[in-house]
Amino acid sequence: MYTCTMKIPPQLLKLYQLFQNSRNIIGITVLMVLSLITPLFGVGGDFSAFIAAVTRIGYGVHTWNPYPFYWLVEPFALPPLQWGFLLWLLLNMLGYLYAIDKFHGDFLSFSWSYPAIYGILTGQSEGIAALGLALGMFAPSWVAGIGIAFLSFKTHLGLVPIIFIIAYRRDWRVLIIPIVLYLASFLYWGWWIPEWLGNMYMPGSVEWRLSHNTSLFPWGLIFIPLAWFWWRNSLSMWLIIQGLTMPYYTLYSYSIVYVACQVPWWVTAFMWLSIIVNHPIPKMIVPFLLMIAVQHQLEIYQKRVSFVNTVRGFMP
Repeated sequence: MYTCTMKIPPQLLKLYQLFQNSRNIIGITVLMVLSLITPLFGVGGDFSAFIAAVTRIGYGVHTWNPYPFYWLVEPFALPPLQWGFLLWLLLNMLGYLYAIDKFHGDFLSFSWSYPAIYGILTGQSEGIAALGLALGMFAPSWVAGIGIAFLSFKTHLGLVPIIFIIAYRRDWRVLIIPIVLYLASFLYWGWWIPEWLGNMYMPGSVEWRLSHNTSLFPWGLIFIPLAWFWWRNSLSMWLIIQGLTMPYYTLYSYSIVYVACQVPWWVTAFMWLSIIVNHPIPKMIVPFLLMIAVQHQLEIYQKRVSFVNTVRGFMP
């Protein structure tokens, strides 16, 4: 019997594991420290808008989220505002950490990214969407339904992942909890969809500034058939293309891409540069840089698979 093996020196393997563990520890520490100290300096504007929606202003105003999202927000309106903000940040950060771990992502790379920093400072809900993505992909069917519900709370960010999860799992049970949740919301609020859509475009409700938008809608829709032909099985690529096809998609929403793959440092650095320059063109380049990075990772993965298959071919 002939075998073909590739031995890695134990010293190198231990050094690599130590390096990876150190990166993870540093990244997790940075994220948790930022989440803990940020409320000491004030309350994020987005979190304040969420709380205002459930306490004073009304659902849908100054936010884009479907109304069931506010059932999730309401418990965080009970304590004093800063304490609620702290708990909200911790919930989102735990969602990020769980998702990055499940997808074998890079904690350190995410910790200094613009999506992570912006999300913490403002109190965005992308961490809940990241948790939803991980649950939808990896959890048992009933729990995966909770993940789909979480993704639905941020429609422009969650629509494509929801479709991908349904196609990937082919299990109708993942839809039971979201369907029940939204039926309950219609019983509670009535048919709120038209009001929600109308509030999204109310003057002053949302700033549709070009400098914040990375979407190429409607021209970006051309990437959908291209993605189906070239990358139909790549969740990371679909998450990037989603940002080009939705009517509005900001840089901080690419946090979900950091969860699903390992974003190289030069993409993160360019993203920060685009924020400093504050011009729409550099920001619109970011998704294409992400596509290049993910394509490179896919090619490396395919070469590894090809190598393993070749080695197995020599084994009787």
